[in-house]
Amino acid sequence: NERRRTLQALLTEADQLSRELTSRKTMLNKVEKERQSAEDERSKAQEACDLIKKQAAEFRVPSVESFVRNAADIQDLSKQISILHRKIEIGKKQLDSKPRIVAPASAGRPRQLAALAASSQAKK
Repeated sequence: NERRRTLQALLTEADQLSRELTSRKTMLNKVEKERQSAEDERSKAQEACDLIKKQAAEFRVPSVESFVRNAADIQDLSKQISILHRKIEIGKKQLDSKPRIVAPASAGRPRQLAALAASSQAKK
């Protein structure tokens, strides 16, 4: 009887240890997958960091002199544009103020006008 109880206790304990072993193996697999994914992320981050370091090492800031020269060129071009706009406005005003010269009507012109008027009447 005593041996049966001991056997039963040992079988129960073995069953419990077997379930615990299975759960720990499952947990170990999960941890291994997480470790692998963390390692992959770390390697990707390292590659990105190396790329950024390389780009930072290759980057050259333009000289202040060229920046100032470009700003002066832009200002000069803006002035030239405004001068051209003023010249255009002056030219338009001069063109509007000049009297228009009307060409004398030729002998065939009244006939053309009559033919045009007749064609417009026929369309209606």
